[in-house]
Amino acid sequence: MFTASKIAIATDLHLDKARPETVATFLGSLGGVQADIMLLAGDLSNRANYSEHLALLAREFGRPVILVRGNHDFFGGSMISADACHARAIDEAGDVMHLNGDQVVEIADGVGIIGHDGWYDGISGLGIATPNEIPGLMEITEYRNGNRDISFKIMLARSHESAEAIARGIVQAARKGITRIIVLTHVPPFVEATRYNGSVTSDELLPFFCNAPLGEVLLAFSRERPDVRIHILCGHTHRASRMVLGNLSVETLAGKSGAPRVDRVSTLEEIFQPVAAVSYA
Repeated sequence: MFTASKIAIATDLHLDKARPETVATFLGSLGGVQADIMLLAGDLSNRANYSEHLALLAREFGRPVILVRGNHDFFGGSMISADACHARAIDEAGDVMHLNGDQVVEIADGVGIIGHDGWYDGISGLGIATPNEIPGLMEITEYRNGNRDISFKIMLARSHESAEAIARGIVQAARKGITRIIVLTHVPPFVEATRYNGSVTSDELLPFFCNAPLGEVLLAFSRERPDVRIHILCGHTHRASRMVLGNLSVETLAGKSGAPRVDRVSTLEEIFQPVAAVSYA
């Protein structure tokens, strides 16, 4: 266990989409961020630039970085080749940890972090009947080469993979006596957490914006263990929202393409502040 009383939180940096001078300014600001660790909820960069951008971010921040990957991190090749590319990049970047569901990172007495990349499930909203496609999806080889039915099966399989991994991690954390758990993932696990302009994402887009199987796992655990507080940090929608269900809360962070920033620095007390029974922001 290492101690982390202040946590920098970021998501959807999309450094490959920002101007070079914007990236340089952002990276140059990281040394001054007053935090012990950084949590990154995916979409750092595209596949071609991932290694370079991760190395720069880790070097400039200079403290541990704990991350999961988002869909954008796979753009520009196959998922298999991206997995290998990302593994090398994470290994070479230094003090960087990629969460895959099996690790429990203890950062204070009774406080731990678990996580998994996650993926949109393809079944929320209209599911495969939707007339929409998520921008950039065809930049991933498996989606470009497969038919629509295969693409949606890939989405659901990856969604279930994340749910199963988080289920293992959260049970492991509870067995360790951890009663406050931060879950880091990319895609919101509940429909209500995909809010856009004050309302839930449309049924046409929900297949690409929600990971419902993960939500089912988290909600079931929260009901079984009301003594454990769970706070989920995610991104993907590029719109901020907060959803609370008893001892479980979901915070969707608002990243903006072309304007990378640390969303905020929070203490553990701020992350696990007392919450109402049910509320939406």
